[in-house]
Amino acid sequence: MDLLSEQDLKSELRALKGSYEEICNSSFDYIAVMEEEDASGFAQDVADVRKRLQECRTKYQDTEMKMKKTLWSRFAYGQFGGLKADLETVFGQAEALQAGHMTTGQYDLLHTALESRVKALKEFVRDWDRYVPEKDVDVMQVCLKDYKEKRRMTIVELNNYMRRGKRSVHGALGVLIADNIVLELQDLPAVRNNQPREALQLIQAVERVLLDLIDLGCEDAIKNQLVIRSLEIPAGSEDCSSATGAVADHQTTELCQSG
Repeated sequence: MDLLSEQDLKSELRALKGSYEEICNSSFDYIAVMEEEDASGFAQDVADVRKRLQECRTKYQDTEMKMKKTLWSRFAYGQFGGLKADLETVFGQAEALQAGHMTTGQYDLLHTALESRVKALKEFVRDWDRYVPEKDVDVMQVCLKDYKEKRRMTIVELNNYMRRGKRSVHGALGVLIADNIVLELQDLPAVRNNQPREALQLIQAVERVLLDLIDLGCEDAIKNQLVIRSLEIPAGSEDCSSATGAVADHQTTELCQSG
């Protein structure tokens, strides 16, 4: 049996069970016919059939147990452990993210990962319950039940975290966007006198930044000091400061109203 693959060993186990059931059915049919016809002359034959049937049952059960133990130790045990390890990893990620800042995208990924891995474990237990010893089936079913409950509790905790930390999530995202805004605006060259085209480009750049904040739902980022300083006109741009300031004031008003 140690040389057989997983699929070959499963196939042999199914074939063994099929042969045993055929022997049982034939034996029961023979015994029923003999008893119905009251064939007293065949009493010894019936007794022999019963004896051989019992011997066959014992040998079948012993062989079946050996094959199931082999399947468990060589194949199922390691795969089952891998599925449990995957689940524990996801639970650990959920715990770690709840200790910091979790975005909606991260929440969705965790939720999907939990559901898919518990489903995979459930399907594994269902597919293997007839190929491994009964005591190991019981262990897997208890483990599956525990993980289902742990998944339920984890999802409840994640939902509560998202409700409590909704503003914090947006705040963290706003900081990230603020950093990108700083880099973008710092790359803009200063606007000198008699440069109307450059002044217009600067105004449009500031306007795009503010509109991006509205589109991303990160209105709170406008309160970030990094953003406020970056929205100031670069040195040497005095002539267009009033125009740019007007755009910023207009967009800031829209941000406040939309919030």
